[in-house]
Amino acid sequence: RQLADEDVVRGLAAEVAGVTELRDALSAEARGDSLEALRLFQRASGSLGESGSASASEELELAQRGRRACLLRLGRWGELRAATEALVQPGGDGLGTWRESAHEPWVRMLL
Repeated sequence: RQLADEDVVRGLAAEVAGVTELRDALSAEARGDSLEALRLFQRASGSLGESGSASASEELELAQRGRRACLLRLGRWGELRAATEALVQPGGDGLGTWRESAHEPWVRMLL
C-alpha cells in the first residue's frame, strides 16, 4: 500500500508531538495551508505554555518555530517582528542576549 505524503507527515508528527493541535498544525503545514497551521500552532502554544513538563517545553519550542515559519510565509511582518523580539532578553548593554543561536537568522531578516 502506498502512503500519501500527508500520511507520512501525520505518522512522523504523532511520534514528535503529543498535543493534538500540534500534530494537526504540522499536517496543515505539510499540506501548505499556512493560515490553518498558524491558527493551530497558536492554539498549541497556548495549551503547552500552561504545562511545565520538559516534553511540553520541547513541543512549545516546536510550536513557536512553526508559528514563526507560518508568519514568514504569510508575510505578516509586524507579528513576525514581535515574535522575534520576544526571543531577545534584555541585557546590560541594551542590545539583549540570545536565548538560543538558532533564532539569529530570524532577527537578521528583520534588522
